[in-house]
Amino acid sequence: MPSLMLCYARSGGTILNKCLACLPNVVMLSEVNALGGGWGKEGKDSSTTPYQQMQEWYGANHGMEGLDFSEQLDLVENDCWLQDNHFIVRDWTTVDFTKHRYNNNNPSFKLNTYNTMLDLFGENLKTFAFVRDSIDVWISRGCPDIDEFYFSYNSYLNYLLLLQKEDKIQIFKYEEFCGTPKTILTEITNYLGINCEPYIINKVVDEDWMYYTKVNGDTQNSYPATDYRSKCISPLSRKPIGRVNVDRINNSKHMILCNNALGYEINY
Repeated sequence: MPSLMLCYARSGGTILNKCLACLPNVVMLSEVNALGGGWGKEGKDSSTTPYQQMQEWYGANHGMEGLDFSEQLDLVENDCWLQDNHFIVRDWTTVDFTKHRYNNNNPSFKLNTYNTMLDLFGENLKTFAFVRDSIDVWISRGCPDIDEFYFSYNSYLNYLLLLQKEDKIQIFKYEEFCGTPKTILTEITNYLGINCEPYIINKVVDEDWMYYTKVNGDTQNSYPATDYRSKCISPLSRKPIGRVNVDRINNSKHMILCNNALGYEINY
C-alpha cells in the first residue's frame, strides 16, 4: 500500500523519515515534489527526484529517466508491489506553501504531491502529517517576518485540518514522537499497515536511525542535524531567541490561532 508523509520544513520530519526508512521492506523517497526536491545543503550530495533516489540509494534502474514525476511514482509503486515492499513518499511540502525559486515565488497553496498520488492510487493511499509547535518551526526557520511566515504556515495547516476532518489523513506530533518514540512509531506503522514486531521498532529507535543516510532534509550524508548529535530521540529544549523575538511571537494572533488549532501552548 503506498503511503505519503506530509511535513513542513523544520518540523522534525527528517528523524521520522530515517526511522521509517530503516524498517524492513520499506522503500522511502525523501522530500520529493513535482517542483523539485529538498536537500540538506543545496546542490551538495542531493538526490532530489524519485529517479535519482531509486538509482543512487536503492541501486534500482527502472528506466525512469525522462518520465514525469507522476510516472516515476507510479513505476516505483508498481515495483514495490511486485516485491512486496511498502512504498512511502515523504513530500517536500514546503515548496507548495512558501515562496521559492522553484515555484517562481508563487506557491500554489495546494498539496500537489498528495493530489498527484491520490489520482494515481485512490483509496489505496495512506496519508499522514507530522507537525510541530509552530513557535519552534518559526524559531528554527530563523525568526522570519511573522505575518509572512504564518500566512504560509496557516494555509498549510488549514489544508491539513480539512483533510483530517474528512478522515483522509491522520496527524501525529513531533513532540509526542520525541517523548515516546517507540509508541508513536508503532502507531504510525499500524496506521500505514506496516506490520513490525516490537523488537524491530526497538532496534530502529535505539540504534538504526542514527546510521541511516539515504535522506534529504536537515541532516544529509555528512551533514548531521542537532537532533542526531545526542544519539537518542528525545525532546529538545527551546532555543533562546531574545526578549524582542519572544514579545513578537507571544503577541502574534496568527500564532495563537495556529497553536490553538493543534492543541499547543500559546506562548514562548
